[in-house]
Amino acid sequence: MKSNAIVRIIIWSIVLLALVGILAGFMIEEQYMNDYTPTEIVLPVPLETEYVVVPVQPLPNEEELTFPADINEIEIEWVTGDIIIMAKDVDEIRIAESDVSSDSHSLLWQLRGNKLEIQFCEEGLLSGFGFGAAGIPSKDLYIDVPMDWKGSSIEIDTASANVEMHNITLQEMDLDGADGTCDFQNCHISDLDIDTADGDIYYAGTLDTLDFDAASASFTGDLQNTPSRIDMDSMDGTLDIALPEDCGFTLTMDGMSKHLSSGFEGTSMKNGSHVYGDGRCRINVDGMDCDVTIRKLETYVIDPTEEAK
Repeated sequence: MKSNAIVRIIIWSIVLLALVGILAGFMIEEQYMNDYTPTEIVLPVPLETEYVVVPVQPLPNEEELTFPADINEIEIEWVTGDIIIMAKDVDEIRIAESDVSSDSHSLLWQLRGNKLEIQFCEEGLLSGFGFGAAGIPSKDLYIDVPMDWKGSSIEIDTASANVEMHNITLQEMDLDGADGTCDFQNCHISDLDIDTADGDIYYAGTLDTLDFDAASASFTGDLQNTPSRIDMDSMDGTLDIALPEDCGFTLTMDGMSKHLSSGFEGTSMKNGSHVYGDGRCRINVDGMDCDVTIRKLETYVIDPTEEAK
């Protein structure tokens, strides 16, 4: 009996100590909360982009519009015809279109800060963006920019329009089309992204990266520099590029039928890829039928005597 009493005394002593500890904890926490002054949390406020939006307006038939040269983004939606963008000896950006049958078929334009948006005509006249748009006439779009213009981006979305660009310098360009051809002459584009069905592309100039998705289109390029990356995904398209003599490339091809024609002697197979030089330009070609040609860029030396003539 005495031992049971001693055990009960010990148990109740432990319980009492636990209760005292809990009470002391509550008292300390309450005192801390009374003395604590919370620091105000200031959430960062996102910077608001302030720009002027000009309402959508039609381009009067047979007239030309001018815009400040500090516009650095251009977005175009065009159905059919030609889109011609050129650098010329002008101080402003100019847009015009070929003659149209009625004012309702005139292009629409809008300014959003430094971004110029151009649309083929009123949306109500179109059916499925050009597909089945009976009665919509083909027309051409002309855009002139200053010679020293350096754009941030140009985005073109088209059904069957042909695109022609001369002497244009850009950070980015996105081109989505069905079957229109594209001709780039002396262009310098850092990142070029093209998505087309069977519209062939020719490019002359410099670029850093190329993403080319096509069904049966081909890409032909005379490149004055060595890009960092070229990606092509096509069913049966071809890639034909000329690179500087001091270039290096690593070509990886994935397809049921694939063939490489290289003008660079010393191109060898390493880990399933064709490698030349330091291999710094990564070329990836994926498709059912892949034909790739890599040529040496031809350089022309002008004879001073011939030039004098």
